[in-house]
Order: sequence, then structure tokens, then C-alpha cells
Amino acid sequence: MPTRPSSDPRGHDGPCPRGLPRAQAQGRPRARGRPRAPRRPGRPVVWATLDRILGPRWRTPPTTRRRPRTASGARSRSAARRQAVPRYGIGFGAPRAMVSPDAQRPPRPDPRARLEVAVMSREPGRYLRIGASDRATRVGLYALVVVFPLVLAFAAQHETDHPLTQEIAKGLALCGYAILALQPILAARYRWIERPFGLDIVYRFHRGMGVAAGLLLVLHPVLYAVGGEWELLLGYSHGWEVALGKVALVVLVALIATSVFRRALRLPFETWRGIHDGLALSVLALGFVHSVAAGGDLQGEPARLVWFGLFSASLASYAVHLRSVWRRSHGDDFEVVRVAQETHDVWSLELRPPVPEKGIDHLPGQFMFLTLHRATGPTEEHPFTIASAPSPDGKVVATIKESGDFTKSIGDTKVGDRASLRGPFGRFSHRLHDDDRPLVFVAGGVGVTPMLSMLRHMRETRADRTVLLLYGSRREADIVARAELDDIANEAPPSVRVAHVLSDADDGWEGERGHIDRACIERHADGLDGKAFYVSGPPPMISAVTRALRDAGVPIEDIHFERFSL
Repeated sequence: MPTRPSSDPRGHDGPCPRGLPRAQAQGRPRARGRPRAPRRPGRPVVWATLDRILGPRWRTPPTTRRRPRTASGARSRSAARRQAVPRYGIGFGAPRAMVSPDAQRPPRPDPRARLEVAVMSREPGRYLRIGASDRATRVGLYALVVVFPLVLAFAAQHETDHPLTQEIAKGLALCGYAILALQPILAARYRWIERPFGLDIVYRFHRGMGVAAGLLLVLHPVLYAVGGEWELLLGYSHGWEVALGKVALVVLVALIATSVFRRALRLPFETWRGIHDGLALSVLALGFVHSVAAGGDLQGEPARLVWFGLFSASLASYAVHLRSVWRRSHGDDFEVVRVAQETHDVWSLELRPPVPEKGIDHLPGQFMFLTLHRATGPTEEHPFTIASAPSPDGKVVATIKESGDFTKSIGDTKVGDRASLRGPFGRFSHRLHDDDRPLVFVAGGVGVTPMLSMLRHMRETRADRTVLLLYGSRREADIVARAELDDIANEAPPSVRVAHVLSDADDGWEGERGHIDRACIERHADGLDGKAFYVSGPPPMISAVTRALRDAGVPIEDIHFERFSL
């Protein structure tokens, strides 16, 4: 067969039989297009196909670092996310890199040691970076969302023959429904909303704005009637959209009444929450349909888009809430490892996560939502302060007083019971206000738990702080963790003084009697200037102490407290 000379830039020079590909003539397999990448054992077919189409260099070389193991030896997805294991270059969910079994692996990081360093140098950066401007930004954004539909509706309306009272009524309805649609977003516990203010302030704002939205929406039909449309309010001859609005108004009044007078109605918390969620969702749906069907001001395209977007955001927040409810009822990540009775009606539960990485990364003084999954007793979610200091093994302690339908059965909790935790929340922590000033802790009853968390953290980190704890109790037997408080006071650092004040002391009591008031604080604190005050306890006590401090000239920014009751 005749041959012809050929030159191959890849170095395969030489004669080649005419009519045959050079690769076949040289005994090599014929290659078409890009070189075919060899398939590695255990590699998914999709990655081999992409290598075949795009070539072997379409992705960046994978890392040889494997996912860290947990304490039990199993691979942890959360640990992999924390270690930020690099993936394939273009962002597909590629599998882990194959590592030769003969290759020497680097030593796995000890999660306990890593968390120990985090605890000892706990810097609350994500909280400290939040300032007054961040709070003002969130408040301004909230106000903008409330008035934006009103601005769009009136901007699209050039002229009208309606009375002024009816125009005001439509504006009140637009603002009132916008506030109502934002309520699920406020209650969804989004960190972006909660961190600048604290969840207790967000919930109080949620409660107040709900009442405000109810008043605006009630004034909507009343002003229509004052403008000459009494038949619209009292009659039955109008269309279905008007009847739907009347039903929504009745449901709204029931929603506000059950929320404001829940304690007077003696509704259990879980029962009230189910009623509250159902009524709120009904009001949102009925009000949305009524506004779209009867509201001529929402016929413009921009206003309608904003209106639909607001309703969609509200429904999405409800979906987040339902997801948290499902996780609360099905999640049991934590295990109760210790149940201790502090006093005759106060118990401490120590809870351990399955691995340290799944623990709650909290600051001393913050709180969490706890759900206990027990053989007996209700399965409900309630907020409790994390009484322990941040721990390298992820354990948390909740000190709970028997005071309600749920907490009266807290003593029935057994070691081995499962629990679900969600948190942390709140801004009641001395770590958020590190300025080395002397601290004055004023606690009442089981409200001492955030102070216990902060004092335990100071003891573990050997913080050079000066602390005065004024602890009010009813009787000597009601003092929580008295022996531990005495031990902390006898150690240094920190420099801690503890003064107990009993309101119903026995004859043998030699300490302070009565209540913690301005004279008591000034007597033990040696003056009030240059100190930071932290107040925790029953709401009447918090109000009395903060009022006394304000009357004594203490700036409001130096008084820290947290009111939390659902």
C-alpha cells in the first residue's frame, strides 16, 4: 500500500498508510474530538460524561482534604459546611474528592479544642457590628413598606369625586393591611430582624402593631359610613366582595380580642397559638381577596405588583413558621443528660447535642426556645434562658421554675428524654457592652439565670471584671444556686459580691429584708455613677427597678433589661 510522509505537531512523524487514520496506523485507538478522560472507580456517570464532552480540565482540581469526622466517627454535613470544603470549580454539587487509601491524611482537627478556643475568646462580632444606623435602617424599611402601597395608589389616581372621608378610609385600609401582612414576617424570628433589637422587643412591637392595624381597619368602614355610605356598612345588598370584607373584619376583631385578653380567657398557650395562627391566616386571605376585588386603587400595575408581593411575602413567612413547627414536633437532636432540683420548685435540665458542632453557639445571657419530647407531659415550645456558659461540648443548661401549665411538669423530665432547641436569641449579655465598667446585676427569683450564665462565663474565662449581684428572693429556701454563687464570690477573678434580699425572711435571717429599691442599690453599689446595670426578674420588679434607676439619674443606655412573656 502506498504511503505518504506526514508531519504531526504532537511528535508522531513518519509514514502513514494511505486511507487509514494515523492513530490506527500507529496502533493507537482512534480519538475523535477532545481526548476521553478515564473514568475513576466510584465516580458518577454524569461526571464522566461531562469530562468526555468538556475535557478533563473543565473543572479545578479538587482538594485532597476530606470532611472532618464527628466525635462518633461519622461524617457530618454541618461540620463540612463549617470547614468550607472546596467543591468543583463551577459550583456544581460534585462528590468529594477521591483520596488514595495509601496517602497520609493530615490529623483531623479536634472539635472540642476548636470550640474551646472559640469559648475562651468569644467575640460577639455579628452582634457588636449592629449599631443605631442598622436599627434605623430596619425601622425605615418597615415604614416604607407600610406606606408604599398608599403612595402608589394615590399616585395613579389623578382625580376623584369621592368625599374626603372615603379617600381617608381607603388610605387607612391600605396601610392597615400592609401592617397586617408584615406581622408574620415580624413573628418568623428572622435573625436579620431580631439581632439589632432583641426578640423580646420585636415581639412587643408585633403585638402593638397588630392592635394598630386592627384600629386602622376598623376605621375603614366607619369612615365610609360617615361619608354617606351607611348602607355599605349595615346593608346586605352589595356584592360578595363587600360581604367578604365584613367577615374579615369580624375575624380580625376576634383575633385581637383573643391576643389581648388571652390570660383573662385562660387559654393554654398552645391552644391560643393555634387559634391565633388560624385567625391571622384567615384575615390575610379574606382581606387580600376583598382588597383586590373591591379596591379600585389597586388596578394599576405597579400597585398590584406590590400588593401581590406583600401578600406572597406574608405567606412565605407563614410557611417558614409551619416548617419550624414541623421541625419542633419531629426534631429531637438534644438529649437530657442531667435533671437537678435547685429548690422546691426550680429544676435544672442539662441537654447535650449529638455532636459538639450541633450545639447552640450562644453568648452568656441569651435565651432559647425549648421543646421537650417526653413520654408524659405536653410537647410545647417555650422560651428559657440558657443558664450555662458557652461550652466547648455544646451542652446547655435550662433552669426552669414550676409556674405554668407546661412548667409544672418539668420535674417529670427523665434522663434520656429528647429535646429540640432553637436559638440563641436576645441581646441581654454583658459581652455586647464590653467597656470594663463595674457591673451591677439586679435579679429576682428565677430571673437570676442570665446572671448565672454571665458569671459562669466570667469564671471560666477568668475575666477581670467587678460585679455586684443583688438577688431578691421570697425566702431563703428559694435562692437558686446559692452555693455556686458563694464559690464564685470567693474566687478571683472576677471580683464578685453577692447580696441577698428576702421579702419574706424568717426570724433567723441576718441579711437584707424587703425589696430591692433605690436605697438598697445605692447602699450596696457605693454610688451609681460609672456603672452598667442589668435587671432581670418578674415584670413588676423590672419596672420598679428601672424606674428607680432613672429617677436616680442613671442614663437609659446604661440600664439593660429584657421582658419576655408570650
